Amino acid sequence: MLPFGDDFSCSSQYECFKGIDKLIDYCNQNQQSNMTFMYSTPQRYVNALKAENVRWPVIRDKDFFPYYEKHTQYWSGFFSSRPGLKK
Repeated sequence: MLPFGDDFSCSSQYECFKGIDKLIDYCNQNQQSNMTFMYSTPQRYVNALKAENVRWPVIRDKDFFPYYEKHTQYWSGFFSSRPGLKK
């Protein structure tokens, strides 16, 4: 799974998808594995994982997700330290 975009990217959807189309085509034509690159949804991804019986470990540690906003500005611990904003 390779997510693209965020709140402030792809202001021109046509240009954004045109670039992603090129990337998908290139990867499918030049790969050395049994993968196929395609557009999908999170639900299709999760369903494919379930079909493969993939088991992931559950991590119950502190928040380790550093969110990058601007150059040298990271939000480490954001989700665990501000539970009211997790909704």
